[in-house]
Amino acid sequence: MQDILAELERYWVSADRKGIYSIIESIQLYRMDIIGVQQERTFYYHLGNRMFEFAELKMLVDAVLLSIFITVKSSRTH
Repeated sequence: MQDILAELERYWVSADRKGIYSIIESIQLYRMDIIGVQQERTFYYHLGNRMFEFAELKMLVDAVLLSIFITVKSSRTH
């Protein structure tokens, strides 16, 4: 948790531990594969490995193709 809070501070984002736990729980409810592992008194979090469902993949592709920040050429080649 200290690492997460420190990383957020690098981007000038202040947060508290309870808020981060709540966010992690909410993200897990939306099926993001976040795994928490406890080693002694410390909890470590990492992203698991799962395949995107077709609907999720389509949404990501649509977001890239419709993004005004990415050029048409770049969105088609990457």
